Amino acid sequence: MIPDAERERILAALESRAAAEVELRAAVVAGLRAGSSVREMAEVTGMSTNTIQRWGHDGGWPSTG
Repeated sequence: MIPDAERERILAALESRAAAEVELRAAVVAGLRAGSSVREMAEVTGMSTNTIQRWGHDGGWPSTG
């Protein structure tokens, strides 16, 4: 059984992690839309180029207009 204090700490950390991922995705998309390359983003984030491209496409990159 997890003590209440540790359970609360874990749940707070999970919430923070989710919020951080939302911000990271937004920052990656903003960088791509500002002209950064997929490779450059992958190098900075340590993530795969496939993930960067997927996140970019999910966020409307490349823009069509």
